[in-house]
Amino acid sequence: MNESRQTVRHAAAVAVQRVVLTAAGFLFAAVIPRVMGPEIFGQFSTLLASSLWFSLMSGFGAVSVMTRFVPELMEKGERESVRKLASNLLTLRLASGVASALVFQLVVGQWLDDLPLWAIVLSGWAITVRTVANLPFTLFLGLNEAARWGAADVGRRLLLFPLVYGGFRLGGLPGACGGLFLTEVVILGLGLWWSREYTVWRLMKLDREFLRPFLRFSAAYFWANLMLTLFHQGGAPFVQFISGDYKEAGYYSIAFGAYLAGVQGVWKLLSAFGPLLTALQARGEQEQLAGWANRLLVVVGLGSTLAAAVVATYGDWVVARVFGAGYERVAELLPVFGLAGLLIGPSGVARLLAVACDLPKAAVEGAALQIAVFGLAGAVLIPRLGSVGAAWVMLGAAALYSSFVTWRVRSRVRYRLGPWALVVGTALLLAPLLRMGWWGFPAFLAALAAILLGTKVVTKAELQPLWGGIRR
Repeated sequence: MNESRQTVRHAAAVAVQRVVLTAAGFLFAAVIPRVMGPEIFGQFSTLLASSLWFSLMSGFGAVSVMTRFVPELMEKGERESVRKLASNLLTLRLASGVASALVFQLVVGQWLDDLPLWAIVLSGWAITVRTVANLPFTLFLGLNEAARWGAADVGRRLLLFPLVYGGFRLGGLPGACGGLFLTEVVILGLGLWWSREYTVWRLMKLDREFLRPFLRFSAAYFWANLMLTLFHQGGAPFVQFISGDYKEAGYYSIAFGAYLAGVQGVWKLLSAFGPLLTALQARGEQEQLAGWANRLLVVVGLGSTLAAAVVATYGDWVVARVFGAGYERVAELLPVFGLAGLLIGPSGVARLLAVACDLPKAAVEGAALQIAVFGLAGAVLIPRLGSVGAAWVMLGAAALYSSFVTWRVRSRVRYRLGPWALVVGTALLLAPLLRMGWWGFPAFLAALAAILLGTKVVTKAELQPLWGGIRR
């Protein structure tokens, strides 16, 4: 199968997986909190969020390593090196997962000493299993099989609901945490079975000299990803800390959650193209590399533009009916986050190319700049404007991050920004149409399509590889 065609087919499968993931997540959110009640669900969600953070800390940036090195090794025919890399990293993850679980139980046991001991213990064991289980699926991303990589998230979400529900019914909070642990065990078993050709027992003895260049590369992206996660997950606590108002933190959390769902979905789709871009870079095919960057940038730009228009048109109506009275402030925040969504394309493509082209410094500096701007500007505006100030600060920080990383990466790969800028600029000029009420979005969509087709922003020949792979 053609390399680019395989990439697009797997990316299309990842898009379908995101739909399933969203539906399963909605079911979980609609049932589990009601069944557990506010207090116990708050305890469970705190344990879950804390365990996910510890799992992230013990991951060693494997996604970046697999995206950067596995395609290159496979291109050279060094399949045995891929086996050794996967097997060594599996051993390393087992050790780090056990260490993280022990630290988690020590820290959380002191912090949440009113919770049942078995709930904390089972959540800690889930960290170990999750840390190991993620590695085989990440390997598939490097092997240009992104659909299998995405299967881990879908499988977790599909299993989490029945196992947590059943565990809670049988054993309360410890039973629910047991359901979390069993979910990770099943995912680990699936990952090890699928990757049995590459995770080999005889190669699991750690070879520090062999791992050193891979770990040196992953260290930079690990810190970059950690700072991005802090930016994504730390906003609401920061708003509460600066403003002293839990309501403002709640408003920000709800609106930012919608934005974050889009960011994570787009990044998952873009990551499916990581091995292809890495292979093109390794072969020195700069023209094709830039061509794929152009296509991805325009497609994501169109998608984020339409999403922002939907939010601007129907956001008030959705907030009023889903959240009810008292949450009107969320509707004020959504258009600001919609504007931030327009930047997902440039920042995501640049971040992906930074991995493919071995530019870790750009990723780290961009993430650090984003955190610094959000913290400093937020300390000034949040006390005066609350969550609204935080939203505008977040938009500014995201714009700076996107501009910086794009500038650094385009010094290596000269892909075009003009078509994306034309898409976004045209959408902003047509934004007044969205004030026409329910008919605003159809009018906006029709005008945008007419202008973009008339100006031939993207030609049929340019998008043919993308469309051909999706159709198949």
